[in-house]
Amino acid sequence: MKKICFIFTNGRKARRAAVEKKESPPDFFYGALELQKKGYAVEILEDDDIPQLGKSRLIAAVIQKLVNLLGIGLDIGLFLRMKNRSFLRRLDDCDAVIATTNSYGMTLAILKTAGKLKSRVIFFSMCPLFPNDGFLKMIVYKKLLKELT
Repeated sequence: MKKICFIFTNGRKARRAAVEKKESPPDFFYGALELQKKGYAVEILEDDDIPQLGKSRLIAAVIQKLVNLLGIGLDIGLFLRMKNRSFLRRLDDCDAVIATTNSYGMTLAILKTAGKLKSRVIFFSMCPLFPNDGFLKMIVYKKLLKELT
């Protein structure tokens, strides 16, 4: 296996030193540190590692409003950030990309479904669907989640 990439919200890299000194528990790393100790190449990515939106910020906001009106609940800004060619190459350098939030997982599912991401995606789901979610959201999410592990 080449590499396993974990995508976290910000703060894991700063917390890592405290974990290594046993001043903080490793739980919030979802097994990344343990895999690294076993010899796997692990890359920890945080939100700050995902390219920021430039001029497309306004477009993202307009599309996000439409997506919200439809009740689908996907993060369009994050999608536009992650579809950056150099970031996708970075992810494709990994055998597996592990998403640790619903936003990351569903965004990676869109990229995977669209054929933009080749790496295997593992999604630690925090229950992205609820029984009372709308019909359209159920259809979209079921289609997207089929691409993930």
